[in-house]
Amino acid sequence: MRPLALALAARLLLAQLAVIAALGALVAVAALIEGHAPDGARLRLVAVGGGAALGAAWTLAAWRQAAGDVALAALGVRPARVVALLCLGSTPALALAGAAPAAPALVTGPGALTLAGPDGPVHVRWTRSADGPVATRSDLVEPFVGLPLAHPSGSPSPAWLLLLGRLAALGLGLAWLARRARVPDAPAALLAGGLGALVGALPAVWP
Repeated sequence: MRPLALALAARLLLAQLAVIAALGALVAVAALIEGHAPDGARLRLVAVGGGAALGAAWTLAAWRQAAGDVALAALGVRPARVVALLCLGSTPALALAGAAPAAPALVTGPGALTLAGPDGPVHVRWTRSADGPVATRSDLVEPFVGLPLAHPSGSPSPAWLLLLGRLAALGLGLAWLARRARVPDAPAALLAGGLGALVGALPAVWP
C-alpha cells in the first residue's frame, strides 16, 4: 500500500503544479489585457485553489483509468482511503489559496472615504444639509445628495473556515468520482474538480 500511496502522491503533485501553472498564466494574461498587473491575491485564489482541486480530480480519474482502484480493491482497500489521501495531499495548496483580495474602498474616518480610482485615489467627504447627507467626490463637481455614509465591511472569514469549505467541496467531488460506476473521463474529472474550484473561488465574489 505504501508504494502505491507514494506513487499517487507524486502524480498528484505533478498534476497540481501543471494546472496551477496553466491557470496562473490565464489569470496573468487576463489582467494584462485589462491593462493592469496580475493581482497576487487573485492569482492565489484562482490559480492555486483551482489548480489544487482540478489537479486532484484529474489524478483520481487517471488513476481509475489505469485500473488502480481494481488493484487496491484486490488488497481490500476502500476508495474512501484514496479520497482521503488526495484531500490530505491537496491541503497545503488549498491553504495557500488564501481569501478574497482586499476591498478597494476604505473608510478613513468619520464622514470620509477613499476609493481606488483609475487615475489615483478618489476622496469622498460627507456634509450635513437640510436634505440629508451630501457626498462630494474629489474627481467630480456635482455632489450626491442623500448618499448614506459608507461603513467598513465585516471581518473576513477565518482562514480555517475557508480551508474546511474547500476541503469539503473537494472531498464530495472526489468521492463521486471514486464511486462512479463508469470509469471517469475528462468531462467527469472537470465536473468533480470544478466543484472544488468554484467553492474555493467564492471569496472573490462573496467575501
